[in-house]
Amino acid sequence: MKAVWGNNVLGVFHSAFNALVGAIKLNFVFSLFGWECLVLIVPVLVTDYIGYRRKGEFPEIFSSLRWPLQVASVVLLIYGIQFFGRREGNAFIYFAF
Repeated sequence: MKAVWGNNVLGVFHSAFNALVGAIKLNFVFSLFGWECLVLIVPVLVTDYIGYRRKGEFPEIFSSLRWPLQVASVVLLIYGIQFFGRREGNAFIYFAF
């Protein structure tokens, strides 16, 4: 199992980091919005690592966590949705008359 983690997951992380650095060097506009890619990649790697250490998937392990960690996970998810959600003040409302 260690070979899978070391070769595949860490290899993808290394490749993604090199691609991000190269994109920042080539395109300044990407550097303005590219940080969002890192913010989305980090939780995936953290939950994958937790699943690797406990020999299961994160949704299976979530129910075995202590309640403060469960609450913190749910709060982080809710704030993550709020942070990455749409920010339009005048959303289109369709009325079918």
